[in-house]
This record gives sequence, structure tokens and C-alpha cells, in this order.
Amino acid sequence: MSNGNYVLEALEIVKKYGDMVALDKVTVRVAYNEMFCLIGPNGAGKTTFIESVLGLRKINSGKIVWFGREVKKRLPQDIAKSIGVVVENSRLIEGLTVEENLKYVASLWGIKLRDEDLKKLLDFVGMREYYSKLYGSLSAGQRKRVEIAASLVTEPRVIILDEPEANLDPVARVELMDIVKLLNKNDITVIYSTHVMEIAARYSTKIAMIVKGKIVAYGDPYDIASIYGGKWTVMVRFRKPVEIDMVNVKGGEVVVELDNILDAISLLMKLNTYANNIVSIVVEPPTLAKAFENIVKEVNHV
Repeated sequence: MSNGNYVLEALEIVKKYGDMVALDKVTVRVAYNEMFCLIGPNGAGKTTFIESVLGLRKINSGKIVWFGREVKKRLPQDIAKSIGVVVENSRLIEGLTVEENLKYVASLWGIKLRDEDLKKLLDFVGMREYYSKLYGSLSAGQRKRVEIAASLVTEPRVIILDEPEANLDPVARVELMDIVKLLNKNDITVIYSTHVMEIAARYSTKIAMIVKGKIVAYGDPYDIASIYGGKWTVMVRFRKPVEIDMVNVKGGEVVVELDNILDAISLLMKLNTYANNIVSIVVEPPTLAKAFENIVKEVNHV
């Protein structure tokens, strides 16, 4: 049963290619103003899911609901206009300038993009000074910024990005996702896919992990990391060997795995006695990456 509190509901979605099941009864609900991430390895079904909810691929069974309205085929014009899309194969034209591309995209929607609005879009993504540059001459990160600007010409309520960090260096990746996060702070619901755990952990308010077309974990990224990510790890390096009760110290280094943060705090308090002899302390909580690794192992053994 659909709920008007959600931007998107994908309910028991099944998509097959011949005998191959690409999406196996996938259920996902995205609330208004969420920063929702679909995370999984290459070939897990992320792009198929995005194409399916956008009406670009016909599903075999299930239900897709946008803004409380069930969509059975291609998206109605008013719904499509409310969704900005950034995918790997950009629809922008390399031989046109940044300005010309944005005006071209606007014209496809019957919108005459005013110079004032064009400048606002380019300012938002940090590309105003490049408005007269050919799109094809830009770097991968700059292109992606322009693609985000193009997705905003219809003033959408939702933006969908399929692996936005693909082909970007680490710095450009963070800069781009900071822009996406800013969109979310401006009351735009964000739905994006990635295989990069650090991105999902840093930028998501809710995640769905997908493996072999199935959702294997769903919820708050911190909760998933806490439940499936293993133990807390405390690594301490000493200037010279010491003896500590209940801790095995070898060669001036100690690595301790603990069940929870309270145990980690207790150990750190105990180490305070040796403060003058400590070179470094590193505390690592359970991570989303480790959680995903553990979940995949469990799925593969079923």
C-alpha cells in the first residue's frame, strides 16, 4: 500500500532479462528531503533500478509510485518535470558551450531560460566563469557539475544521480558530493547510487544495499555499520614495551578488538596511566565498508 509521505515507493519490483533476474522483489521507500543511497558492487542492479523507476525499463512485476501516484509505463510529463536526472551517458552536447547546453535542455521542456536563472544555476555549481566554454573541453568533474545544473532547469523536487562519482579523482568527487548535499539542504530529495562505501557513509541519511538484485540491508548507515560492521578496534603504539592487564602487548604495539564504544572508552581510560609512553592511539569504529563486506560474505554463503 502506497503512502503519501514518500517521494518514491518501489514495491516488490521484479525485472528480468530472459532467465536472468536483475531485480528480485526490490522494495525501496524514499521520504521527502532524504539523501537516499542505493549502494552495491558493479552489476548488482543499481542502474537497472534507476532506469526502472524512471520508466525507461518495463518491469515484470511490482509497483512504482511517485509522489503518491502509481506509474505503470513512462512517467507523466508533470512527474518527469519534477525529477532531475544525472546519468553516466550525458545528454549534453560536446560541441555546444555550457550556456548553450543549458538553454538547449531548457528548450526541451518548453522553458525559456533567462540569463538571470542561467547565472544562478552556474553559480550554484561553481561554473559561472565557464559559461562560454565548450562542454567537450571541460574536465570530468566540471562536466558533472554542468550536468547537475542542467538537471535543475525544471526546478525539480527530486534529483537522481547514477554513480555521480564515476571517473572523478578523490578531490573532485568530494567537491561534487558537497554540491549534491547542498541541494538536499535546499529541500531537494536526493536519490543516488554508488559502489563507494565512503561516499555512502558520509553523505547518506538512508541507504539500501543491493547484491545480486536483492536488497540485503536497509536503513540508517550508522545503524547498519554498528550492526554488521564488526568490532571497535583500538590500536596503540608505545615508545617502549609495557605490561597492561588483559591486553597483550607485542613489540611496543597493541591492537584490541572490542564489542562496543563503552569498552573502547574503558580501555582508553586504562591507558591514561601510560600517557607519557604512548606514541599514538587510533580508534576505529565499525565501518559501512566492513558491514558491506560481512553482508556480502553472508549472502554468498546462503
